[in-house]
Amino acid sequence: NEFMPDELADTHVLYLHAHGPGVVVTVDKPVYTMEDLEGLVIRATGVGAMVMEELGATPYSASMGGALELLEKGTIDGSYEPFEPLIGWGHAPTVKYVTNCWDVGYTTDFFIVMNLDKWNSLPSDIQQVFTDVSEEWIEKHAKVWVAYDNEGREYFLSLGEGREIIELTPDEMARWVAAGEAAKADYMAEMVAMGLPAAEYEDYINERIAYWSALAPSEAECIFWVEQNVIPLLPGE
Repeated sequence: NEFMPDELADTHVLYLHAHGPGVVVTVDKPVYTMEDLEGLVIRATGVGAMVMEELGATPYSASMGGALELLEKGTIDGSYEPFEPLIGWGHAPTVKYVTNCWDVGYTTDFFIVMNLDKWNSLPSDIQQVFTDVSEEWIEKHAKVWVAYDNEGREYFLSLGEGREIIELTPDEMARWVAAGEAAKADYMAEMVAMGLPAAEYEDYINERIAYWSALAPSEAECIFWVEQNVIPLLPGE
């Protein structure tokens, strides 16, 4: 509600959400350091591609829908994505390594919107129902992402055959974070050049991160909530 991008001006925005923190998944080469990324082609989009380039990889722009085929054919060596696609998009059988680099802070946001004319045609009491439910689902959708990331992680490990989740050392993670900061600086410079208030955006995002971090339930609480409230509603359950 604080900022309204022009791209969404002809819609009524109900709420926004974003997937879990990005990790680097690779087919057959473990990544322990930035140097291990050199020469690797990693599917990444948007700012994520800028981060991969700063880390030394060669970013490859492709949709998530095309990632599995690219991984299977060897067109790409890996992908920059959350844990969820390991099961949701079927990547786990093809990749053997996951490098956890959550501190870099990569994610992709999504929007839930309604046709503006349809919204304007609704009575105010019905609009209020949509508004109230959407407000509730800001937190609920976040719980779903946490639970599905856990499901992807557990599925990946269950396949065995040497599959590994790599935790970067503190010193190495600091190097990755610095690379992410460099990518962010480049992106913000592009925003400033477009006449956008990039510094205001960053301040607001940081404030929201602090706000929601203080309220965030544990992973176990998210998983339990999804098991009790979402899974029973799925077809076949």
